[in-house]
Amino acid sequence: MHVHTVHYEPLTVCLSGGRNATSSGTTVVTVTGEVDASTVAELATALGGAIDSAPQACVIDLSHVDFLSIAAAEILADGHARAALRNLDLHLVPGRAARHTLVATDLLDTFRCHRTTATAVDDIRAERAHQQDTTSSHAQAS
Repeated sequence: MHVHTVHYEPLTVCLSGGRNATSSGTTVVTVTGEVDASTVAELATALGGAIDSAPQACVIDLSHVDFLSIAAAEILADGHARAALRNLDLHLVPGRAARHTLVATDLLDTFRCHRTTATAVDDIRAERAHQQDTTSSHAQAS
């Protein structure tokens, strides 16, 4: 399993363990390979670090995962709960293997899922723009 962390707005690329969080970005964690008993701890560490350092949103890209264990699905669910405590948007890009495990564990609907990382980041940007417009409208109305 390999983990790469990417920060958008502005774009900064960090390899596993890097922490160059931007002041207002979306952190993207890309996971590849097999997430099984021998690598699930690495996923937990990467996910925890991303959630702790993400300014506003985090995308977990599992589209290139060949196998996702049930323990890994539980780590993702724990990450979702941890993100919610920080009021952080957590989005998922599940590939076929990840989707299979998340469906089997009844966890797929827990996440905001996207087909690609690009669409996830675009949706997050659009949501932020809408929130800013709404906030501006409310401030002007006051």
